[in-house]
Amino acid sequence: MVSTNLLADIITYMIAQGVVSAGGTDAFYGTLPNKPDNLVALIEYSGNSAFSANFGNRSIQVNVRNISDSAASSKIWDVYNLFHSEDIEARIIDLTASRWAIFSCRQSPFKLKEDEKKRSIYLFNMGVLAHDEK
Repeated sequence: MVSTNLLADIITYMIAQGVVSAGGTDAFYGTLPNKPDNLVALIEYSGNSAFSANFGNRSIQVNVRNISDSAASSKIWDVYNLFHSEDIEARIIDLTASRWAIFSCRQSPFKLKEDEKKRSIYLFNMGVLAHDEK
C-alpha cells in the first residue's frame, strides 16, 4: 500500500518546480477549500487497486481555481505540462529521495465551471503509479 503522503509529496514537487508557492497557502490536497480564491487542489478519487505490494495505482483530480479566468487557464496548463510528456521516461518523476512515480494525464485540462463567487475552475485527471516508501 502506498503512503497517504503521496499527495503531499506531489505538492512538495510542484513547489520545488515553482508552480505553487506553499502547501496550505495556494496548494491543497484532499479538499477544495472556500478560501483562498486562487489555488491548486489535488483530490484523490477511487481508481484501480494496487498494482503490486510495492506499488499503488492512484487516481488524482487536479483542480485550479482563480478569480481570473486567464490566470486559472494558464496555471492548469503549467501543472499539466509538469506531469505530461509523450516520452514515458520523462513521466517518471522522483518525488522524494525514496519515492518515484509515473504520471499519466488522462485528458487535457478543461474548464469545469465558474462557481458562485465567479471564480473559474479548471481541472484534469491523472493516474499515478507510485512506488511505496519503505
